[in-house]
Amino acid sequence: MEAPREGAAALPQRERQPVETPATLPATVLRPLEEPPEAARPGETPATLLGPTVLGSPSTARPAAPASAPPERFGRYELRGQIGRGGMGTVYRAFDTQLKREVALKILRVQPGDRSEQFLRFRREAEAAARLRHPNLVVTYDLGVEGEHHFLTMELVEGGSLARHLANHGGRLPPHDAMRLARDVALGLACAHGSGIVHRDLKPENILLENFEGMLRPRISDFGLARAVNETGDARLTLSGTIVGTPSYMAPEQAEGKLEEVDARSDVYALGAVLYELACGRVPYPGTDPMKVILTKIMEDPPRPRAIHARIARDVETIIEKAMARERGRRYASAREMAEDLDRCLKGEAILARPESGLQAAWRLARRRRGLVAATVAVAVLLAVAGAAWWSSHRAQEEALRNLRSVAATNLDASLALRRAGAPLAQQKRFLEAVEKAAREAVEKAPALAEPHYRLGRLYRAQLRFGDALAEQERALAKDPDHAPARYERALLDLRRWDERLAELRAAWKRDEGRRLAESGQLERAGMGESVLTEPPADAALAEQDPEASRLRERIDRDLARVEAGLPGSAEATCLRGLVQLHARGAGVALVEQALASDSTLEEAYEGLARAARARADFAEAAQVYGRGLAIDKGYVPFWIGRAELAAGEAQRALSGGGDPIPACERAVADLTRALELDPSSRTALLRRGAVLLKWADRLGDEGEDPEPKFQEAFNDLTGAGDSAEVLRLRGQLHDTWGYWESDHARDPGARYDRAADDFGRAITAEPLAAAGWWGRGDVRRHWGHFLKNRGEDPRPKYREALADYARALALDPRAADLWRSRATVRHAMAVYGRGREGEIWEGLKEARADLDRALALEPGSSQTRYFRAALHMLWGESLMLDGEEPAEPFGLAIADFDLLLKAHSSGASLTERATCRIMWAEHERERGRESAHLLEAARVELEAARPDSEGSYVFWCAVGRREIQALILARQKGEEVWEFLKRGRDAFHRALALNSTVTEAHMQLGVLGRFEGLARAERGEDPESAWAAARADFDRALAITASWEYVWLQRGLLGLDRAALEAARGGDAKVAFAAAVADFAKVIDVNPG
Repeated sequence: MEAPREGAAALPQRERQPVETPATLPATVLRPLEEPPEAARPGETPATLLGPTVLGSPSTARPAAPASAPPERFGRYELRGQIGRGGMGTVYRAFDTQLKREVALKILRVQPGDRSEQFLRFRREAEAAARLRHPNLVVTYDLGVEGEHHFLTMELVEGGSLARHLANHGGRLPPHDAMRLARDVALGLACAHGSGIVHRDLKPENILLENFEGMLRPRISDFGLARAVNETGDARLTLSGTIVGTPSYMAPEQAEGKLEEVDARSDVYALGAVLYELACGRVPYPGTDPMKVILTKIMEDPPRPRAIHARIARDVETIIEKAMARERGRRYASAREMAEDLDRCLKGEAILARPESGLQAAWRLARRRRGLVAATVAVAVLLAVAGAAWWSSHRAQEEALRNLRSVAATNLDASLALRRAGAPLAQQKRFLEAVEKAAREAVEKAPALAEPHYRLGRLYRAQLRFGDALAEQERALAKDPDHAPARYERALLDLRRWDERLAELRAAWKRDEGRRLAESGQLERAGMGESVLTEPPADAALAEQDPEASRLRERIDRDLARVEAGLPGSAEATCLRGLVQLHARGAGVALVEQALASDSTLEEAYEGLARAARARADFAEAAQVYGRGLAIDKGYVPFWIGRAELAAGEAQRALSGGGDPIPACERAVADLTRALELDPSSRTALLRRGAVLLKWADRLGDEGEDPEPKFQEAFNDLTGAGDSAEVLRLRGQLHDTWGYWESDHARDPGARYDRAADDFGRAITAEPLAAAGWWGRGDVRRHWGHFLKNRGEDPRPKYREALADYARALALDPRAADLWRSRATVRHAMAVYGRGREGEIWEGLKEARADLDRALALEPGSSQTRYFRAALHMLWGESLMLDGEEPAEPFGLAIADFDLLLKAHSSGASLTERATCRIMWAEHERERGRESAHLLEAARVELEAARPDSEGSYVFWCAVGRREIQALILARQKGEEVWEFLKRGRDAFHRALALNSTVTEAHMQLGVLGRFEGLARAERGEDPESAWAAARADFDRALAITASWEYVWLQRGLLGLDRAALEAARGGDAKVAFAAAVADFAKVIDVNPG
């Protein structure tokens, strides 16, 4: 294309004056609106300024006059001057007083309630445009009715139209500017087509310009004739025999009234006509009579661009002629294809379009004018025979490639449009078969071409088949290493694998570092509160040591360089550069946002931004990014899963911090359910939803509600998620948690624990070096041992199995603080059960304490570990009390741990346990004859503080009841009344049982209160038997739940002694009661010989 000469002639005025329709013209060729011309800016026709030219019969095409002139104030809008008038209405500059912004306000020339074609076209314009978001499209804001006027508001673009710009610059543009503007317009059209929208009236008047970073950026406006590609029925509002559009730019099928053939390629033709005008300084079919323009368009090709200006580049001419090909199948298959060729031309690269050969042109001419070429047929045949073999092969290759491009573009656009609208993946898959078939044919006929593999791979990625997508891009690049789009696709897919590989490397480093810490003895030497953790290496350092990661990174960098060279300045090149920087923990956010500003549909950009936000623990930002992505692409399953993972993490943090996880669980389940509606086969979504439902069920069980429906839903999901090691571990955790709940509700959990152990065992077989499998099975065996102990059976075999599993897990992952805490739990339980059977309790408690110290060395801020260590100190103090020794030191350590916990985060649970510790200490001090009231008073204050946060906890009410018992005993010693203490204590334990009827302590302590009530009644001369009978029944209920708790047998024995003493004092036979007491004391020794 040559540059315009100095002083070049002004752009010819495109006159479209109303003319009479000759009766001899076909019925499809009718006249334009009968509207007098308005004063126009140079290069613009007022009738088409911001409204389409509509060729129609007088009865249907004439616009209705406005009911009345619009006021200076139009609803919430202040009118600030007229911008222009068109066939469908008047456009004003206006100010939105509500949103405080300037807009373009278009007022339609129809009466309210009008259902004419004109008005329905107007509504369609708004509805179509409102769905589109792209830097090269004008944004539609609002559609409504104000008084007697229908109106539409749009983004106000200040730079005027391309038509005005042409007129102001001599009618032609510099070659680079013309191609750049056409490329950007093509990208805007590609966005519209991807959403299923065809413009149908593209022309310079509908291309507005704005100054963007020192350059003119085109913005397509006025979708007044737009229609959805796949709409039927009322979406095609053109009446029979009516042509809509602008003659000089409309495609031949549109000019002939073949509206069923109008599709995205019709817009490609119109853009080709616009580029023709930019290059040649004139429209392809000049003329003042629109009917003659249409007839000429139907019958003839326009003059070749180089015939008008010989210095127009041949590639530019080829692009124009391909875009304006009369047969739709010979045009670019999509606006994006045209944009890519224009981009190649701008970079000086070879374009994909090829000029039409003389034989092809002759053949097309012969089809239209057979009589004119009859005399030259023989010569043509002789010439053709010589090259027939070559031509047949070449034509077959071109035809196969053209068909592939058309099929791939159409089906990819359709698949993406459906996905972005939120259609299930199953509906999108039907487009794949056609592309696979076209790709196979193209490979058979042109085996050296890379493009078939690239296009098929792109569709695979759109449908989330990432492995297949990578394989196709590898095939494409094996055939053409310079294929930049294929390199872009491969780089995106390699970045996914890079993430996976880094996660594997981080896990391996953590395991190896843990072994080092264990072997060096650092864990054993670590003091309380001292961390031995070292910072993990940066991703780059990890990758350097791994051949696979190094290969991936090198290939990503090579592909990035090729993409930037092959697609310079493109949204894809910018996006890829940003994503690579983000993966290297660099500042790539601005680049990715810049890419999104150019193309808001890049799902990989949203994924990259969300991943970066998650990496820096900015979960709110990550959720916001996923929301932005879902606003553009409602059917992209990874967005739903990613946002659900954030909600699941929020639920876990709520659980760890003592908050309510259920609201976050509800959001996570809702997002994962939507993901599964889109893709029912997504094992990732099933796995994630099963995990969230498990958390939800566990929380319901803690709150005294029925968790089994959620357990069952979680089991169903995990059963459908396959048999990977991760699924098996989670399913094992499900059975373990479910079984633990069953054991708390007087049900035998053996079958659940058996299934849990089996699932963890299968996971261990699949991944023997994964600590999580050994750890999970250790938890199952620990819980199983607790159940057996509570049932009066020996738990030690299960405890020993648990310790063996924990040892294997700690060998694989010594850095797991929670794992040290789990082993401490078993060691503590073994010590308590083994007291008097296998030696002193102290050795086991010391080992448990050492494990907890290691856990705190690894995670000094772990509230859970500190809480458990405080509980261990309490147990230690209680054991010293039973042995008649002083418990002050362990009780003091327990309270110190609770003080640290409460300083970091005040919680009802920590307050309750600290109060319980004081109550136990008060009991010891009272029994030693020392003052204990101050301890009980401090416990009362703490329980009052804990109450708002803990009323739903049976542990809290048990603590309240225990304090009342100690206060009752203290009152008895002072000779004070005990009835209020009895009442408050009973009320507390009954509230505990209302929350959990299987709490052994609550039943036992009710028995203790009944025993004291009987004593109080006997001292008043009343009969204590009813109180003692009730107490005996409470002790029996406690033993039915936990027969191995020696303290219950001890209290029942004391009750027997009280009865024997009363009988002896009355002169009765105390032998029976005494014998019962002796039997209970013998059971204490039997249960715990120590």
